[in-house]
Formats: sequence, C-alpha cells, structure tokens
Amino acid sequence: AIERTPVYTPHLIAVLAMLQGFRIYFDFAGYSDMAIGLAEMLGLRVPENFDRPYRSTSLQDFWRRWHMSLSLWIRDYIYIPLGGNQGRRHLHILIAMGICGLWHGAAWNFLAWGLYHGLGLGIEAAVKARFPGLFSEGRAVSFLRWFVCYSYVSRSEERRVGKECRSRWSPYH
Repeated sequence: AIERTPVYTPHLIAVLAMLQGFRIYFDFAGYSDMAIGLAEMLGLRVPENFDRPYRSTSLQDFWRRWHMSLSLWIRDYIYIPLGGNQGRRHLHILIAMGICGLWHGAAWNFLAWGLYHGLGLGIEAAVKARFPGLFSEGRAVSFLRWFVCYSYVSRSEERRVGKECRSRWSPYH
C-alpha cells in the first residue's frame, strides 16, 4: 500500500486556522459550561464566560465576549491601573495584552500572540477615531467588519496550525 501524504497549501492552512478558532472556542466554552453546570449543582452561581464571540464585528467586541472572566480581570487589574484610556492608551493595551499572552503560557510565542492582539486593538482604536463611519451599523459594513475581525483573530492561529500540519505529516517525526 502506498501511503498518501496530504498536501498542505497556504490556502488550506489558512482555512484550517480559521476553523481552529472554532475548535478552541468549543473546548473553552464546553469546559466553562461544565463548570457552570457543576457549580449550579452545588448551589453556586457562576457567570457565563463566552457570549458568541465569533459574532463580533470588532476586536474590542471580541474581547468583551471571549473568555469574559479573563478579559475583565485583565481590564480591572492590569489595563486600568496602567492608566486605562488616559495618556498612552495604545501602550496600555499592548502591555495588558502582552501579559494576557504570558498568562496563557510562559513562552515567547504566547507573548507574541498577546502583543499581536494588543497591536490589533490599538490599530482598531486608531482607525475608529479617524474613520468613525467604518463602524456604522449598515449590513455590508458590518459584514466587512466581521470578516476582518474573524480573519484577524484566526490569523493568530495560522502559524501554529501550519507547523502542526507539517509535523503531523512529516516523514521525519
């Protein structure tokens, strides 16, 4: 039998990276739902931790909906003490998201992931201030904003997915 190794093109890796976001969401949301259910069985009230994050039309909205307990903690205990919206707001966002990345793991790739999201949030805030019309509620503009937001969030997974595809099907592992 001849073993067939799949060919991972850049386009396929981009699609897999976009789907990877759903896998991560289903994992996290599922774990959260189990914790909420177990807590309710014990008579405890635990708030929801995800609110349809992939319906977000901006990165700021995404982070309000994704892993809400972590996002609120980062906001309350890192971003606001750094100065929040006062002064060097974009730097505060970058630092807070860099720390958020390190919370996920003490490695350079997690720091880079956090800085990537911090940079995106900073760019989005600057674009929103300069071109507020791009953030109107029209159907076409909202779809475009959703596409940009989802693509940006998924892009942070693309390198990892590509590496996983290459290592999984490499004849040398």
